[in-house]
Amino acid sequence: MKHLTFEQRKMIEKLIKKGAGPRVMGRIINKSHSVVINEINRNSGSVLPYCAERAQAFYEQRQLNKGNKEKLSRYPKIKEFVKTMLKTEQWSPQQIAGKLKRFHKEDIGYVCHETIYKYLYNAPEAKKEKLYLFLRRHRPRRRPWNQRRSRKTIIPDRVSIH
Repeated sequence: MKHLTFEQRKMIEKLIKKGAGPRVMGRIINKSHSVVINEINRNSGSVLPYCAERAQAFYEQRQLNKGNKEKLSRYPKIKEFVKTMLKTEQWSPQQIAGKLKRFHKEDIGYVCHETIYKYLYNAPEAKKEKLYLFLRRHRPRRRPWNQRRSRKTIIPDRVSIH
């Protein structure tokens, strides 16, 4: 397991009070000395010494905050604006993103059109509401990237003007 347990953090705290070095601490808790050094640097302040309880609380908070959350799920005002403009005005995601960036940047923020498309096609609540039906093409799934570009049509038996 990569992460330190609360017992290992308590052991580090005890060993710091005894004056042990990071290599000794690492051998005792069966971790690398660099893990011990990083743990101490990350969870001890400039004024307060290392505390196992505080380090565990910091660790749990970091675990809650990790990951990339969708921007529309973090900002409900933007999500409501997108839904409203999509349903009532039948605007495309490009138009919605442009309007947000131009006029509502300071009020509610803005997102790019790709973020809106990701929300429409991937978010469970958007799938449940079938928001893709309000798009111009009404596709339930987005085409792969290499198929979005238009291809040149080749006319059979064509004659060059040269």
